[in-house]
Amino acid sequence: MLNFTQIVTFSHFCFYCHMKIGIETTCLSQTIRGVGTYTLTLIESLKAQQQEILCYDHSIRLRLPFASSITSLFRSRCYEKVGLMHFPDPKILYGRRPNTPIVLTIHDIMPVLFPQFFPTKSRLMMERFLPRYLRDADAITCPSIQTKEDLVKTFQIPSEKIHVIPLALLPQKRIIQEEKESFLLYIGSFEPRKNLPGILEAFAKVRKWGFPHKLILVGKEEGKNRIPHALIAKLGLREHIELKGYVTEEEKCALLQKAALLLWPSFYEGFGLPLLEAMASGTPIVTTNGSAMCEVVQDAAILIDPNNSDAIASAVVEVVSSPEKTKTLMEKGLKRAADFSLENFGKRHVELYSSLVNRL
Repeated sequence: MLNFTQIVTFSHFCFYCHMKIGIETTCLSQTIRGVGTYTLTLIESLKAQQQEILCYDHSIRLRLPFASSITSLFRSRCYEKVGLMHFPDPKILYGRRPNTPIVLTIHDIMPVLFPQFFPTKSRLMMERFLPRYLRDADAITCPSIQTKEDLVKTFQIPSEKIHVIPLALLPQKRIIQEEKESFLLYIGSFEPRKNLPGILEAFAKVRKWGFPHKLILVGKEEGKNRIPHALIAKLGLREHIELKGYVTEEEKCALLQKAALLLWPSFYEGFGLPLLEAMASGTPIVTTNGSAMCEVVQDAAILIDPNNSDAIASAVVEVVSSPEKTKTLMEKGLKRAADFSLENFGKRHVELYSSLVNRL
């Protein structure tokens, strides 16, 4: 598997092919999650398709707002060394438009849709600067139909310009464990849209109804995105919750294979990679009946209203009290996860790149 060290150490990876693809990889200079995970997956999938890749890293050590974005403004000509340029992160772009085909990936536009959940600078960046780059792009990729619809509605982007390419997983050894342990699992950030209060209130009900499970939270508190410790204390849950912080991929896989279920009632997602990870690990899921989440899992999860803690708790109990339900969700999840192959992910990108290079 391609790792971060390999990317920042070598300026490019050369494989015998018909096309040189530039990829902006500044996001890999930080903690690798979200966009970083997507970028690693993209590179790995293209490598498997024998593509020639040139990686661009604009990370600098200056403690200035938008430092990486500012430095990228002066690198437009560098992008012209390739036959096509792919920007996986809309925060890191260019000044003058490069004279080369451009693919831009938009994972979601939540700072615009839900400004109350994000810092003002995130919303302003997306509202004021993103429209220009959306217009410049020769093609836009996104991970879900939901995100495509959001782009069309919010920025009036022609539908035919947007290509839905669902995410895939990097190769990872996953052991399917049929006998589950007595804990519920949450993986992700602690942003308000992730609905941690709803998770905690539902978990308190599950405990009150006599189930001995504990709750493991995987993720790190950052800035204003904090775990609601006061609510944990109020609900009397301190002894029943384990905070893991960031974990390695191996640790995450081990937790998923053992968990009674992944509890993920987020209010809104552009995709929801933990859902795919859970399905591939044979982990039952309780998640939201809305946005891209139901699009990703289809019938391989129990879908609930994230605003209804009783419904969340009842769904949890439906799974943990029934080995048959657990087995059914595991089987459906594994079958659904097979639809998100790394090979197909790479092929669809290569097909898109080739159509742009041949057209322009």
